[in-house]
Amino acid sequence: MENSSETPVATPKEAVFIYSIPTAVFVFDGNIRLVQKIKIASPEAAITALTRNEWLPEETAVIKKARSEGKSVVVLGAKTGKPADAAFSQDIKKLEAATSAAAEEIARLRDIVIGFTKRAVAESVTDDNLIIQSSSAISELNKAASILIKRVREWYELYCPEASRQVGSHEEFLNAILCKSKDELLKEFRVKDAMGANLEKADIRMILSFATEVNALYEMRKGIAEYVNNLMEKHAPNVAAVAGPSTGAELIAEAGSLQRLAMLPSSTIQLLGAEQELFKHLKDKKQRPPKVGVLHSHPLVTSASRDKQGRVAKILADKISIASRVDFFKGAFAGDRLLEEVKARLAK
Repeated sequence: MENSSETPVATPKEAVFIYSIPTAVFVFDGNIRLVQKIKIASPEAAITALTRNEWLPEETAVIKKARSEGKSVVVLGAKTGKPADAAFSQDIKKLEAATSAAAEEIARLRDIVIGFTKRAVAESVTDDNLIIQSSSAISELNKAASILIKRVREWYELYCPEASRQVGSHEEFLNAILCKSKDELLKEFRVKDAMGANLEKADIRMILSFATEVNALYEMRKGIAEYVNNLMEKHAPNVAAVAGPSTGAELIAEAGSLQRLAMLPSSTIQLLGAEQELFKHLKDKKQRPPKVGVLHSHPLVTSASRDKQGRVAKILADKISIASRVDFFKGAFAGDRLLEEVKARLAK
């Protein structure tokens, strides 16, 4: 349907003019004097309709009444489509007069629009947003912790290098130095001749204070990871079952939403998170194309030999594609079956 353009109108004495805003429909006589103001029952619905230049029920009621009285009707503004019993006008002077008459109602409209916008923003927050933000938080915490734990180790090595060398796990290392003294650690590691410096108590306190803050990052990461697991079990249980909650959340974050993930082909899902490597390959054919993106952290991929990881990721991506569609369309749980199908194909 096309928007109506300026239409010849009847003489002012024979016509009534209507002008609408989301809170009311104003009816004017031929001289643009206000005759009637009709309150709109649902301003929020009217905002949507008027934005699209659609007809309001209140407007059609005015037109019907006017026609029954033998009057012609002129709509100030534009509409999508034009009924046979209404004309249109974009006359600037008439529009200014109508706007002036509606000034008080327009001022009230401002508060309604602000409230409508606030509710729209609140309703736009979905489980997808929560998954994306929490998954991104874990990724950033991993980066921060990876940098800071190196500083803790190097700093503590000035005092007790044996502890850093004996404990490989970062979290176990933090737990060891925060819970045990240097003498206890040396005894546990059966070290007789310690190499570390004899630092002042203030120096040791500062090292352990810093280690405490870094340890808090690891604890925070655990808490957020558990939160992500719960979100995924609720919002995308099939993706969580096939990809794992953490990896599934990363896939949704990379895609932008569960809906977008469900619309992607499996070949794209396989490479989500490997865009930079793919662009490097496209720019320079000497660079090897990536075989896997976010899925590199999936246990089935990490346990495969390097030359088979691409095949494993391809099979996984195929089932994740199905799982994401089932989750998006709220289908029955099929995650365990899909994962078993992945394992069955890999066993061949």
